[in-house]
Amino acid sequence: ADLHATVYDEGGTPLTDAVIQDAAFGANAIAYRIQATTTLFSLNWNRVLASGVAVNLGYAYRRSDTDNDIGGYYANLFNLSVTYSQ
Repeated sequence: ADLHATVYDEGGTPLTDAVIQDAAFGANAIAYRIQATTTLFSLNWNRVLASGVAVNLGYAYRRSDTDNDIGGYYANLFNLSVTYSQ
């Protein structure tokens, strides 16, 4: 079920809104909507090695920053896959 609650800092400034109960992180977890600036960058490379075989290599950078003291999220993601088909 949807719910709505606002989280405030010590000075009474609203930081975030709870918008829905989210069981992905536990039975009583709440999903929050936070004002943030997000930067995304990705680079992927694909090469055919043989008939029906390819290799994929990728990198992704993700950064989200808030305008308050909640903090941010930073991630460097790497992936490698080999695809085979007949």
